[in-house]
Amino acid sequence: MKKIETIIRSIQFEAVRKALLQLGIEFFTYSELTGVGSEKRDSHFRGTEYETRIIPRISISFVCSDEIAQGAVDSILKAAHCKEQGDGKIYISTIDEIVNIKTKELKNNVTIKN
Repeated sequence: MKKIETIIRSIQFEAVRKALLQLGIEFFTYSELTGVGSEKRDSHFRGTEYETRIIPRISISFVCSDEIAQGAVDSILKAAHCKEQGDGKIYISTIDEIVNIKTKELKNNVTIKN
């Protein structure tokens, strides 16, 4: 199993959500966040200077089977790619165990259905 976490531009969230749904990934968590990066934008608006390195983003996280992990990454890349600095990142981790909080059941080398 793989855990896929991505940080994308807020305006690309709907496109990524639809791409994941088309792939069969119906459950994921997401949150709005703010980051500080090297992306440069216009720092003046109506005579007022603004901090432009503070960037709004969306973080999406989900677990999927090894078989569809590459398809998920490809879908995110296609939906979130704007060809500009600051498009985001995708982090891929291997999941060894999952514990169900309700049943306290531990699963090793677990297989999930998407």
